[in-house]
Formats: sequence, C-alpha cells, structure tokens
Amino acid sequence: MAPMPGFPARHSLLVLLPVLAFGCPDPVEPSQDETGATTDADGSSGAPTTVSTSTSTTSAGPGSVTITTVTATTDGDPTATDSVSVSVSVSVSATDGPDTDDMPPFCEQAGGGALEVGEACTASDQCFSGVCPLYTDAPLDLTAVCADSPANCSMRVTATAVDIVTRQTPADIDVVITSALQAATNPVGATPLDGAVTDAAGRIDLVMSDPPNEPISLIALLSGPSYVLTATGLAAPLDGTTTYGLANDAHDLWLVSVNAVNAWSNMLSLDPTIPSDLLPLVEAGGVVGLVRDANGLPLAGATVTSTEAGSGAIIRYLVNDGTFNTAATGDLGLFIVLDPALAEVFEAELAGMPLGEGTAGTAEGAVFTLVFTAP
Repeated sequence: MAPMPGFPARHSLLVLLPVLAFGCPDPVEPSQDETGATTDADGSSGAPTTVSTSTSTTSAGPGSVTITTVTATTDGDPTATDSVSVSVSVSVSATDGPDTDDMPPFCEQAGGGALEVGEACTASDQCFSGVCPLYTDAPLDLTAVCADSPANCSMRVTATAVDIVTRQTPADIDVVITSALQAATNPVGATPLDGAVTDAAGRIDLVMSDPPNEPISLIALLSGPSYVLTATGLAAPLDGTTTYGLANDAHDLWLVSVNAVNAWSNMLSLDPTIPSDLLPLVEAGGVVGLVRDANGLPLAGATVTSTEAGSGAIIRYLVNDGTFNTAATGDLGLFIVLDPALAEVFEAELAGMPLGEGTAGTAEGAVFTLVFTAP
C-alpha cells in the first residue's frame, strides 16, 4: 500500500507590516496628551479613531489560517496630516495529520472511477474505491453501491451460489477459493486460499485474508450435500501481472446437483460415439455449460464450438425430453463438453450473432462450468 501523504507539524507565523508614513515631506510628529488625543502640527486635535478592523479564519484540510487583526488608526481631524499605522497578525496551524486508522486505504489496484462510496454502481471499475459489491451478474444486481476498499488491499468477494438447472440459491453451500492450477490438477484436494459458506439467500461476502497472487486465475469450488463438486471461474489477474482487482469478476457461482449429473451420465453413455472413459461426469471430469440472456433466462437454439483447429472436444446439447443431440441448445440452454484441452477456448452463437468466448478445462473429481451471456 502506498504511504499516505504527511502533514506539517503545528506552527504559527506572525507577520508585522512596518509602519507606513503618509503626508508631506519631513512631517512633524504629532504629540499625544494624557487622554490619548493627538495634536497635529497645525494645532488640531482629536481622539484616536479606528477606521478599519477585520478578523477572519479559514480552514483548509487538517489545518487553519487565521488573520487575527488588521487595524488602521487616525485622529479625529479630517483636515490634518495624519499618521497611520497598520498591523497584521497571521497565524497558521495544522495538525500532525489525521488518524490514518480512520481513513480508507489507498490501494494501487483501486478502480479509479468517478463514483464515490455510497453511489449506485454496476461495475467495480466505476468506483474510485475499486469495489462495487455485486451479488449477481444476470440479472444484473441493481442494488449495489460503491464500497470502501478492503483494509488490507485484498479482494472482496461477493457472489451467489446458483443451481444451474433450477436457478435455486441454496444456503449452507461450501465455497472454496483456490488457484486455477490447483483446481485443474486436484480439485478435490485443492489448497484453499480462502472460503465461506452461503447464507440463507445463497450469498457469500468475504474479504480474502491476503491479496491473491496467482498467475492464471482464481476458481470457486462449490459443494453441498445434494451437489457435486462444481468449479466456476471467479477472477482473472490484471493484464500482464499476478495482481488482482479489489473485487471479483464473476458473481454467479454455479452448482450441479447429484441427480442431474447421474441422469446426464446415464443418457450420454448411450451414445456410441462417446468413449466410455469420459464418463461418468465428475468421476471423469467434464464441463456443464449454459447459454442465457442478460436477465439470466436460458436461450434455446444456441451452438457452441471450439476456436482451436483439430479440437478433440465432444459437445452435446440437452434437449427438452432429457436426451442429448448435436444440433443446438434446448429450452434449458444447457450443454456438455467432454475431453476439452487444458484452457481450451470456445465460442457461442445464436441465430448468427456471436455471444462471446469462454475458456474451459476439466479434471477428475469435479465438473467445471462454462457460461455464455447474450448482450
């Protein structure tokens, strides 16, 4: 974290302007009697009169500048040659600096956006703090407001666990945050970087104990009594670094039920073109995918293809009667990818309109997810 700027030590400054003499050359000094009245050279006299007085105080940041007195005096005879004196007293004070424990941190990876804490946001890079705590992506969470940067300049993770078939958001789901390398090689025994359990609304909200420093990406591994171990991409590092933003990228974390996996594995096993060692799902790995619109509703008629020439990935689409075909998604918008290469890139299309690209991988012991969202 970059150091906070300091403030000057408390100090004061007194400026006294010299006496200014006005009048004819070589003026005769006026005399003053015991009452304080002055007598000019022409014999006129009058009581001293203050003709101007000003006092002002200006606060600036942690300190203040005070002009305490500005005065000019003259005698009471307007026809006389007067002697005028002006004095200015200025004091400047500043504290030693604010208590930095009460200030939000300055984090290098903050978003730098124009929105302040408390203002409505739809993305973290809109916020000066770098944190817009969204809980869902589709439909977009419209309740979020910019929040303070985490005190340790780590990542704040806000998300919702979602059943990929029913769209339910169950409570008491274990969420483990780990590296992509750990998830791709040993998802069951992956070393956790942090974790949480979903609340009654299926949500998690945590600040990671340490800023992540992973070269590929962060993965969320979800599991529960009725669900298989399911992996969803959580966040990618900033370009060309192993440093991450102050908030996660994906806020919909997917779950696949045991019942769904068993039914799909049995149905896919009837396809003679699928090698038996690629099934059952989870035990052999596999990818469960979804194509949806911006409101989160599934899209039928979408197709998914690999961008890599000579890809050996096998893609099947779940249709309305619970079987699979090779044509396009059915009403549930779901598809299965078997045997993808490590970090293989896929793209989706609907009625000739590209829906974007996504990266898939697989590992024994879990299903990974691949979701395309139409603009």
